[in-house]
Amino acid sequence: MVRNIGWRFTLIAAIVGLLGWQAYKGVTQGDLELGIDLKGGSELIFKFDFTDIDDTRKQAVLKEAIGVIEQRVDRFGLKDIVIQPIGNDRFAVQVSAQDKANVDSIKSLVTNLGELQFRITVEPGAENYKEYWKKYQERKKKGLADKVAAQINVEDLIASDRDRYPYGLRWFPLSDAARDRNWSARVPTEDGKSQPFILCKLDGENITGASLEGVSHQRDLQGLGGGWGVYFNVKKFSHRGLASLTSKKGDFMAIILNDQVHSAPTLQSRLSDSGQITGGFTEDSARSLAAILQAGSLKEKPQLISERTIAPELAGNARDRGVLSVLIGFCVVLGIMIYLYMGPGLLANLALLLNLVLLVGVLTWFGAVLTLPGIAGVVLTVGMAVDANILVFERIKEERGRGRSDLQAIGIGFDRALVTIVDANLTTLITAYFLFQIGSGPVRGFGITLAIGIIASMFTALYVTRTFFAWLLKRGGDSKIAKMKGEFKVTGVCWTNYMRKAVTFSACAMVVGALLWDLVPEKVKYDLDFTKGSKLIIRFSEPRSIESVGETMKGLDGGNKIYQGIAVRASASGIGADVATDMSSEYELRSQDIADAKQIEDFKSELSAAFAGKLLPGPLLATIKQGATGGATGRLFLVSNKANESVLRAVLAQYTDRTRRLEGATVKKAKTLPPGAGAAFELQFPNARPEHATEIALNVQRALSEFSITAAREALTKDSTDENKRRSEQEAAKATLTALADMSADDLDTYFAECDPFPLADRIDPSTAQEHRDAAVRAIALSILGIILYVAFRFRSWSFGFAAVVALIHDVLVVLGLVALANWAGLVDARLNLVTVAAFLTLIGYSINDSIVVFDRIRENHGNRRSGLKEIINRSINQTLSRTIRTTTTTWIVVVILLVMNYGKNSALEGFAFILSLGVLIGTYSSVFIASPTLLFLPWLWEKTGSSVKGFAKAALPYVIGSAVLLIVVDAALGRIDFGGDFSLELFNNLTLAFPVGVLIFFLLRFVGYIRLEENAPEVAAT
Repeated sequence: MVRNIGWRFTLIAAIVGLLGWQAYKGVTQGDLELGIDLKGGSELIFKFDFTDIDDTRKQAVLKEAIGVIEQRVDRFGLKDIVIQPIGNDRFAVQVSAQDKANVDSIKSLVTNLGELQFRITVEPGAENYKEYWKKYQERKKKGLADKVAAQINVEDLIASDRDRYPYGLRWFPLSDAARDRNWSARVPTEDGKSQPFILCKLDGENITGASLEGVSHQRDLQGLGGGWGVYFNVKKFSHRGLASLTSKKGDFMAIILNDQVHSAPTLQSRLSDSGQITGGFTEDSARSLAAILQAGSLKEKPQLISERTIAPELAGNARDRGVLSVLIGFCVVLGIMIYLYMGPGLLANLALLLNLVLLVGVLTWFGAVLTLPGIAGVVLTVGMAVDANILVFERIKEERGRGRSDLQAIGIGFDRALVTIVDANLTTLITAYFLFQIGSGPVRGFGITLAIGIIASMFTALYVTRTFFAWLLKRGGDSKIAKMKGEFKVTGVCWTNYMRKAVTFSACAMVVGALLWDLVPEKVKYDLDFTKGSKLIIRFSEPRSIESVGETMKGLDGGNKIYQGIAVRASASGIGADVATDMSSEYELRSQDIADAKQIEDFKSELSAAFAGKLLPGPLLATIKQGATGGATGRLFLVSNKANESVLRAVLAQYTDRTRRLEGATVKKAKTLPPGAGAAFELQFPNARPEHATEIALNVQRALSEFSITAAREALTKDSTDENKRRSEQEAAKATLTALADMSADDLDTYFAECDPFPLADRIDPSTAQEHRDAAVRAIALSILGIILYVAFRFRSWSFGFAAVVALIHDVLVVLGLVALANWAGLVDARLNLVTVAAFLTLIGYSINDSIVVFDRIRENHGNRRSGLKEIINRSINQTLSRTIRTTTTTWIVVVILLVMNYGKNSALEGFAFILSLGVLIGTYSSVFIASPTLLFLPWLWEKTGSSVKGFAKAALPYVIGSAVLLIVVDAALGRIDFGGDFSLELFNNLTLAFPVGVLIFFLLRFVGYIRLEENAPEVAAT
């Protein structure tokens, strides 16, 4: 059956060992990167307007602009910032939870790239330097004390008021890359270090980045020393000005971006329509300078189009629910496989365990980010990974039933299941590819996880399991290894006889589904991803009724229109929390009208005022004030009640060497504990002032997040035995050691979780919503097209491809109708967004997986014989039904577990799991009653439409156009389309439905004619 078992085990051991080590590091050492939805933080998505840039250069320009932004962020001191490109014109900035206090500053840093300027420097040693310097000092004396260059106040140097710079002069600081210039003045900064500055003229021509175009870095072919140079063209309107600015050979021309000098090359000649900057640059330094010029010359600055902030506690709850879902699903699948297949089931379970190890190992190896939908991908992988093993085991049982020996049955079972497994999984990989293409972080994370899981499951099922089988049989494992429990055989059922009833029922279900989806209001069926708007989670200190929350919100800001129509939904937080009904301490507020960042902040302020004293207390930033004895005081509110004063003192003491603001900080427990808080502490900062509130909050948050128990224990142990310490200090160290005795690193996420009345805030602007809609339609359409082409190629027949697509359209329309109904009734939150689109794409992959299993058996049974297609279809369905039911049951149970764990928790996985729980069942039904019987109908229809794709499309097109017109007319008559405003969403809805509805009507009318002829017509042979 298998040769070279030893080499196979060696390969398996090498792969599992390598990726197992990666998985171990990922889980135990934190090497597996988590998305903000699992660890907390903020994600800001920005977009450039690259309309004036050639498509071939957009990605390069985006990369250069991101490089400039990264330099700015690094100078701001925020090292936990991740900037990633998205497509050719967008990028995401991910901010850790510890830096959330600086989100507004980061927005300003990114969106205000600063104007690129060209200035002529006034160099020390130059003829006019002394004259300029003398006049500068005289002017300074009029309003300030006499100071030399090394004592000029930094704030005075970099102020933006032009009047502060007499005689057209200004000092500009040098960037890090340019600080090696020895002719700059050095000025002390606030931290005691010296900052180099260059004196530049402000008079003369105003040449900015808007004057440049065609910036690039190339090899300096003319320079004597070789190296690289930066080249640029100048727009016509600036030719004269640049020539005037660069008229004097030998001057230094400072290149200034963000009020920092990045370079000051020597002018070799007058510049006019173009220029080159050379001087022995390395490739990296030339690329960096080109990036600066390119970013400064961009016509449009990046616009913030989407932002999301989630509190660490909320993310931690989601992460814990996801991990628990994986564990429960894994245990359920293990039990099912052992019950059904006994010994082979144990081998399948071992393969499943290896599958999870390989999945986590690959994610860690490539530095992929695990997101909340990514965890859903892991759960789904657990349910679907056993499909390949079930296919093999059912085939082995079949072969043993035909009298084969165990060795023969196992060999034939694996060989014949191979093609089916590959076909079924490759079609799912097609949908995984488009999942990766349609979205940013979370949805891409799901696509990556699903793809890796599919590949890993194929390896473990086809290679690892087969190797174990061969090894056990070689060691004398006879028929015991092939004994499997739970025989399930179906014979003699003529499924095609139910075709008329099934098609009638399914046609009605599809029509009702399409109508339901069209009639349900957009605010009910579409989420913010497709409509624009914002979503907030608001937390109260005590449970409140949904009626009281709604009544209070009605009076916001005197009935401001943007506050009208806000959807209020109760939820439950935490793993063990009950699903909220009418009473909850946490509510989700969703609005399609509040889409601007300032509107969200105003909305928070309005909510804080309206529910004064009733919200969860916090955060720290809002409570910092002037201390009675100087300095600043603040109140820290924690969710948990485990922390005490001594532990917090150790936390702040450990961080004190990072900033003087926390030096000498004192901690004491608050006398009163606000409702909803687990603990409250009074903090005093003698070296800080209230205006430093942002820095104080940031430092305290970092201190809490970066606290090391091991380092604290070492320091406290040393202090407790240090004879130079006072006895009181030694006793305090011992008390803190006692408090830390039962703590572990795993406790820190919840131990120091801060109270936050607004733990989640999402915002999406209209242009992003439009892009999401376009991407969703594109992904679904391309997935279906890809499946048609692949199935048609593999089965050498268009009939199989179109039969599969008919089943897919059926599944999508029926599930859409049920989802619309469930949303309308308030039973579940399954609005259409990028995550639920991912669920529909997964449904498409799963449905085609089921259909291909039957199709493959039809192809095998037909072989080279010209037999009746009805008989072949019925026999094939009967032979594969055991596999279909068992795979469906396993996957459905796992998906339901995911739904139960996330139901009512304001989780993106609630709608995802709900759609799949419906789709798994409906997809199984369609593979038996729709896809396979359609093979009887399609050859007839193909012949009637001229046996060509063009004829088929020409026959169906009028029905698609008619459906679109009908849907638009109906919506217009019902007043659902406002032709005087923005009706893009309604048009998107109608055009999206028009194709499946039109094709459906076309198929049904032709199918009626086929059924009338079917009984008297000769049976159609397989093609």
